[in-house]
Amino acid sequence: MPKSRIIIEDGAKFIKDQVAKKNVGIFDAIIVDACYNNRKKPNVCPVDPFMEKEGLVAFKKLLRQSGVVIYNVLVMDAWQNKEEMEKHILEANTRVFGSKNCRLIPIRFLSNKVLICSPTVQLQSEFDGSQG
Repeated sequence: MPKSRIIIEDGAKFIKDQVAKKNVGIFDAIIVDACYNNRKKPNVCPVDPFMEKEGLVAFKKLLRQSGVVIYNVLVMDAWQNKEEMEKHILEANTRVFGSKNCRLIPIRFLSNKVLICSPTVQLQSEFDGSQG
């Protein structure tokens, strides 16, 4: 019977604490749906602490080799450089996880996208971005 655990708390603090405790390779999946409530930032989701190198490296350490981190990505449609900001979010992750180990997938009929990254699983051939 599979075990699952849902942790609801300050995510940035939680991942830092887990890495400090040397808990590595303990998660099959980490789902990040952390967004800003104000509309003054171009990237509403994910929040900046999860896009900084320290946070990305921590996610990679906490995942099992075949694990995945899954982000809700939302950049405001009105933002003049929406594609550029989405590219920045993707590139921040590919610098840590590798260019073939991350995939940004559009969600049909929504502004959100899903970003999936893995320490070792190559995701580029797993999804067809045109399916949206």
